[in-house]
Amino acid sequence: MSADPPDNVIPFPSRRADQSAEPSAEDAPPSGSSSTMTIVLGELRGWPAVSEQIGREDAERGLSTSVEALLGALGKSSAEDLTLEGDATQPGFSCGFEGNDGALRALRAAQGGRRAVEAAQEALPAEKRFRVSIGVSTGEVRSSTTAGDDPVSFRSVGAIKMFAARLRDFAGAGQIFLSADTFEEAKDAAVVTPLGDVRVNAYGDTRIAYSLTELQEPPG
Repeated sequence: MSADPPDNVIPFPSRRADQSAEPSAEDAPPSGSSSTMTIVLGELRGWPAVSEQIGREDAERGLSTSVEALLGALGKSSAEDLTLEGDATQPGFSCGFEGNDGALRALRAAQGGRRAVEAAQEALPAEKRFRVSIGVSTGEVRSSTTAGDDPVSFRSVGAIKMFAARLRDFAGAGQIFLSADTFEEAKDAAVVTPLGDVRVNAYGDTRIAYSLTELQEPPG
């Protein structure tokens, strides 16, 4: 479900240099198989403005409360993994969802995390709130196995995570941006606004992306 896209291309952001992911040896499928994975990346923003408004000590308490609420919501999402990352004033997170329903579960987690952050600060005026910005990307993961006497199976998720990171970087405060592949997997539930082509690298390559407006339960 979507409206007509605007005629635009979102520019490539230069503030993040390394978004590649290290291969993981955990729970890797047999060599030669493939699976679908959706990765959710987000970060809490607003430290400069909030700390200026209320002071560092109160801002630290507010940020801590927001992080706890966010992780509490994500912890209920049945993600295959959940990692807290980033720095003290702009904490971030990543989590992954596998299987045919992974995209829908990922969007539920993203929306649940956003709502948890909002609820944790509902008594505060808008200028004193932290907000989460989220990118969601879906792709195929193929397994690989190293050669030698002690082979190790792993999966590389770098391409999926890199685009999720681009979408997170483009997303404004409180927004959830998702890839076309994620939308295709969850289109029975996701109500979106098209963003047009998003530039994903310095060479001008682009991919279609969307902004999540609403998430509904699919019929049946």
